Amino acid sequence: MRPDGSGEAQQKLNLLREIVRDCKKCQLYKQRRNPVLGEGPSRASLMLVGEAPGRTEDLTGRPFVGHAGRLLTRTLESLGVRRAAVYITNVVKCRPPKNRPPLHGEVLACLPYLVEQIRVVQPEVVLTLGLIPSLYVINLESTLKTGSKPPARYITELRGRLYACNVGGLNVKIVPTFHPAAVLRNPKCRSLFESDIKTAIEISGLRS
Repeated sequence: MRPDGSGEAQQKLNLLREIVRDCKKCQLYKQRRNPVLGEGPSRASLMLVGEAPGRTEDLTGRPFVGHAGRLLTRTLESLGVRRAAVYITNVVKCRPPKNRPPLHGEVLACLPYLVEQIRVVQPEVVLTLGLIPSLYVINLESTLKTGSKPPARYITELRGRLYACNVGGLNVKIVPTFHPAAVLRNPKCRSLFESDIKTAIEISGLRS
């Protein structure tokens, strides 16, 4: 576990929440109801990063509270970890129209917010839920430097491997897996999904 500084970290997250609330860096702000920064401890050894808020998240301002979120919560709890023990966020903080995948420019606009969240929360491990967060977090350094779109891959190529990135001097391990919504659509992925989450939990030290 990294050195604690949860009071100061919470202040930084509160400030970031205000900044995101007023953000107009892309067009998504025009139809959002609530931007969704994230929730969880201000310092957490495990951070979960999804793609973007859906309808329920946009209504509530909370990440992963719809059907996919309930599956995620149940899976964590089945592995001995309370949802409240992890920090949960998305790459994009506002809901795309009709839940379409976020565009490259929308992700680029939001990436600095994710970077700041990682710097503040200081996770040992980032569990990326789905292809888009996996691609962008794995390629975070090069994307921030060049603004280019990460090379196309399939989530089945990425999951099952451990990656690493450096965020402002902070070394973070990355464990990619399926988005829980994809697991609901294709239950055959569930055992792999559970295995990946178990791996992330064990590496993060939340459960030994």
